[in-house]
Amino acid sequence: MRLLLCTDAAREGINLQKGCHDLIHFDLPWNPSRLEQRNGRIDRKLQPAPTVFCRYFRYAQRPTDIVQAALVRKTERIRNELGAVGRVIEDRLMKRLTSEGIRRDRAVALAAELENDDETATYRAEIRALNGTEEKRRKAVGEQNAKLRKTLEDSRRRVGIVGSDLQQVIGIALSQSGGQLKPSSVSAVPSASVFTIQENDPVFSGAGWAPILDDLRLAPPTKGQKLNEWRAAQPLKRLSFDPVILPDQRDAPEVCHLHVEHRLVRRLVARFVSQGFRTRLNRACVLSVPSAQRRVVLLGRMSLYGPKGARLHEEIIPITGRIGADGQLRLLRQGLDAEVLTLASLDDALRDGKAASEAISTEALSRRRGDVTSLRAEFELRSAPIARAVTEQLQELGKKEEESMRRLLMDQRQRLEKRSREPEQGEFNFEEQRQVDADRRHWQKKLDRLLIEIDVEPKKIRKGFDVIACRLEPVGLIYLWPETI
Repeated sequence: MRLLLCTDAAREGINLQKGCHDLIHFDLPWNPSRLEQRNGRIDRKLQPAPTVFCRYFRYAQRPTDIVQAALVRKTERIRNELGAVGRVIEDRLMKRLTSEGIRRDRAVALAAELENDDETATYRAEIRALNGTEEKRRKAVGEQNAKLRKTLEDSRRRVGIVGSDLQQVIGIALSQSGGQLKPSSVSAVPSASVFTIQENDPVFSGAGWAPILDDLRLAPPTKGQKLNEWRAAQPLKRLSFDPVILPDQRDAPEVCHLHVEHRLVRRLVARFVSQGFRTRLNRACVLSVPSAQRRVVLLGRMSLYGPKGARLHEEIIPITGRIGADGQLRLLRQGLDAEVLTLASLDDALRDGKAASEAISTEALSRRRGDVTSLRAEFELRSAPIARAVTEQLQELGKKEEESMRRLLMDQRQRLEKRSREPEQGEFNFEEQRQVDADRRHWQKKLDRLLIEIDVEPKKIRKGFDVIACRLEPVGLIYLWPETI
């Protein structure tokens, strides 16, 4: 048997549906929304169990349980009749519970008052006032969906990465390190583009790969199963770079959807990215493009570092040039049509272009030393104002984060002060009173500590955004060579 003991702090923010389907409440919160949050840790999407059990052992003789049972029945009746339990209704129920407390001699009467149906009409009117008419609700939902779609498209455009791009990058990273992406399929979704990797490929023989590959296995180990036996019995999931949705709208369980923050992707891309920090540029390529002019693009990386070497900002700055008929390199002015067309051609070539012939590659790469020198000088000039602007933005962000942290700590201290001044209930037994006394001692220590943290922690946050160093490094050189000259 595996048990996980949690305080009420675990009622939100964690997903437990893959590990368990039984929840036992040691106590119940008075607020129905908090109860739903607790149950939602396991009663949620991707729960493999067909049935989820949320239990609470109620003592018929305990006054608080008598009221709790009435509160649950009342809440469910409101939800069944009106479709929702609004915040106003929750507040009214809470006010009734907390105004007089729950006394042993009043428990049965209070339960009867909670279940009184006289307020149903009032609740219905309040819900209508909050939600408006059905037409208004549908309009609001439609507007919200449109806003979410726009946010999604804006995010995609800002990130600039689609599944096919990521697939190409990972395929190259694997091939350069002794691995391979092999096409595969999903029977339920024949049109899905999925791939497999082999864990015995040389790329995965180094240290640190085993835990990453274990995350890709089809099922977790059973109790008492040896690690080697589990790894031998559980193959790796297939990989996709776009969501694979089954006909019933579930994500395909045997497929892992890779994204830019996935551990496997980050590990593979890190190898390529780290090469940009070597002492010299060691990557250049020549692509054949349908153009009448020879062009060259230097990709320079600007990195800003804060205290303790923390990387605060990283940006790729492209510098473009045109090679004239006389063989001279002429820099293209930033923001003008010639540069825009060159960068657009670069995007198309990286996605759909083809490598130039060996003769053209030899001719183009023979120029690389002089071209890098010229383009790097322009890169350093252009990066200076960008670095200053980003530094100012980081300073502003640091000030906002400093103020946000200060407000957070002050609000926390105010809540503790308010709670410590609240009068104690008079029905505590010895064990409960001892716990209350311990809580109050802890609150006082926390209040004293918060005074120091309010003065120190916000300043630390702000200083974390101070730019200590700026590093400029060319990371790539691309020649766009006409198919015929």
